[in-house]
Amino acid sequence: MLKKILAGAAIALAATFTVSTAAMADPYTPEGGVTVSDPTVAPGQSTVLSFADGSFAPVVPVTVTITGEDAANATLASFRTAPMAVTSNSITKTSTNAGGLRVTVTLPAGSASGSYALTGTDPLGNTVSTTISVVAAAGTGTATGSGSDGAAGLPVTGGQLPVVLIWTGGGLLLLGAALVAVLATVRRQRTTV
Repeated sequence: MLKKILAGAAIALAATFTVSTAAMADPYTPEGGVTVSDPTVAPGQSTVLSFADGSFAPVVPVTVTITGEDAANATLASFRTAPMAVTSNSITKTSTNAGGLRVTVTLPAGSASGSYALTGTDPLGNTVSTTISVVAAAGTGTATGSGSDGAAGLPVTGGQLPVVLIWTGGGLLLLGAALVAVLATVRRQRTTV
């Protein structure tokens, strides 16, 4: 009986560390990638996306899409759509002979907030993605309170616990519950014999 308990515990422990989730998977990024001149911008500010050579096939149309709050009012290069109720905006440009691309992105002046996902895709399926975060424009609010270091500003909330520790803790809790159930069953069997 002890061998079965130990075997079950070993399987549960192995499953805790070997099962990966889709959220932990790294997306495929072709050679090159993308750089953003300023990944944190204020509403109405522009930033430049530079897809490195080799990111896309040479001289093919590449569709660059921005997704986020009020992204329909964002400007990609010199193209802007009319205000719509959608949260994405796209432009198609031709990649360079080396497979690179450069796009200027201007976020909406008054309504931009949060994070914006930017994705470039060519007809061969090569996809390169990045994000831009929007910060409040300077002087638009006041901060009170104190942070974890005693400096003025917003207090630190939430956690920064790595996902591996969360999965390990959950696995150990399940393992402990299974052990208690097995020991209770063994104890009951011993008392009836």
